[in-house]
Amino acid sequence: MKHLKRILQLILLLLFNIKSFSQHASPFLSEPAYTNLEAALKNKHAAVSLALHYRGAEVSEQWHMISQLPNLKYLSITGIYLRHIPVEIFQLKNLQALKISSSLEEIPRQLTFLKKLEYLDLTSNAITEIPDWIDEMPCLQTLILNINPIEKISDNIAHCKKLQCLYLSAIHTLKTVPEGIGKISSLEELYINNNNLHLLPEHIKDLKNLRVLDASANRLEDLPGGMVSLRKLEVLNLHGNEITKLPSQFNLLRSLKNLDLSFNPIEDDINLRLPVSLQQVKFIRSRLTAFPGALRHCTNLENVEITRSDISIIPGWISQLKKLKTLALVNNKITALPAIIKSNTSLNRINLSDNLIESIPPEIFSLPRLQYLLLANNKIASVPKEIIQCHSLEYFSVKESTIRDSTDYQQTKKSLKGRIIFEREDLVKFSTAGDCPCYSEEQLSKNYKNIPPYIFLKTEVPVRLMNYRQDFNRFFTDNVNFPDIPLSPSGNSTFSDTVLIKFVVNPAPHQLTYVSVLSAKWLETKNEALRLLRLSCPYWHPAITGSREVKAWAQVLFIFNQYYENGELKKELTVNTTQLRTSPSPTFNLR
Repeated sequence: MKHLKRILQLILLLLFNIKSFSQHASPFLSEPAYTNLEAALKNKHAAVSLALHYRGAEVSEQWHMISQLPNLKYLSITGIYLRHIPVEIFQLKNLQALKISSSLEEIPRQLTFLKKLEYLDLTSNAITEIPDWIDEMPCLQTLILNINPIEKISDNIAHCKKLQCLYLSAIHTLKTVPEGIGKISSLEELYINNNNLHLLPEHIKDLKNLRVLDASANRLEDLPGGMVSLRKLEVLNLHGNEITKLPSQFNLLRSLKNLDLSFNPIEDDINLRLPVSLQQVKFIRSRLTAFPGALRHCTNLENVEITRSDISIIPGWISQLKKLKTLALVNNKITALPAIIKSNTSLNRINLSDNLIESIPPEIFSLPRLQYLLLANNKIASVPKEIIQCHSLEYFSVKESTIRDSTDYQQTKKSLKGRIIFEREDLVKFSTAGDCPCYSEEQLSKNYKNIPPYIFLKTEVPVRLMNYRQDFNRFFTDNVNFPDIPLSPSGNSTFSDTVLIKFVVNPAPHQLTYVSVLSAKWLETKNEALRLLRLSCPYWHPAITGSREVKAWAQVLFIFNQYYENGELKKELTVNTTQLRTSPSPTFNLR
């Protein structure tokens, strides 16, 4: 009965996650797709979704037949060389979603013939402008133009009355946010990450319905004061900029729930005020020397992550954060874990690894929901016997500490064997060999029939790299062997390729399996992306739902860019995953 109750709880949690999934996620996630045109033509009236990939020669002779699919709603074309969209596609009157990742040089005006088109993804092409007629697509809700050399954005984009999501990521030619974007009254999500933006314009304050703003990986030094009028903003990602301070009235963002200020030179600011609505905050590699006092009044906080900083004291008022579930203060200068933290009864994850802590307060083991306690690489000399009474604890780590050699500690481990995982060192060793036991490209059969019957999430849920010491992007960029791609027919050695890989992260035994490539133009970039994923496999941590780790899908996007800048050939690799809760760019599930 106990196991049945737990399974029912997890099913309810899964249903909730599905219900709360972003309404702007790719429509291709919900419809099974035909993967070749010939099969779709055999079922003309039943074919609703079609995903064509790597069939250039075959498909080019059959484009004239695609108009024979009267009920086609979703069309994805990747890995097929196209400089222009075949005219037959403009005859698909019921088409609602179109994705083309190829070599398109422009957004053709004939797209206005598709009166029902709601979702347009032209990621990774050669498009240089958003044209003046863009407002002639009356139903357009999502526009994705990531990884294009866009130089001009028409102000007429302000007249796209139904546009809710706009993706302009990894566009190295984008130096500022055009004024027209600030006038899109219906806009709810704006992704302008991985660009060369030095500032956000004041007119961004006019996006009154904006819920998500991702301006990460730019060169922003400050934020416009008027930005605090975005009263519906829930997610703000400023990861990887040059911001030192926030606007004085930042607390007026009364709907803000998720704030990421990681990899910014943020300094201590005693006058800073943060929104009470905050649920998650990240300060990774900042210049903070003290626990931000502004968090004291954020009583809705659930997750706090302040790592690679210079914090030495955990303040006593942290006990006031009654909803706090995760506390990660890795790689600071903390010398003690306050006993008063026992008052944070919602805490289930504490990670204080790489600090200067000498003892563990016995009171911490009275936390009723504590599952993970990570204290690796500290100066801890002993483990309180109260650990035996902490029945919720599942994983405890004091590795890289002299305590591991003590007789008492070894006896404690032995007495709790089978109930608590004490060490997983064998799973976090970097693998340079081609043969990785934690990696498998075993293919997945239809309907998940060859997956064991225990709990498995078919939705995308957060996974993350297991070893916190490895900077995610740096891990891959330090180990990439940038592929040599054959010259294009034009003789230009520049190229851009987006490799999307999907796989399952298993909890035990730890393994990445069912690895498959969903999108890639070049065999060379595909193989290199797979090699990098294989190297990283020991570091992936599985998803958590309820009180346990589960098998779950994950996706990684490897973006290879080779281009000229001031006459010099540049090579860049950007890696993104669906692990972030700030809604990454929608992707296509072709299974």
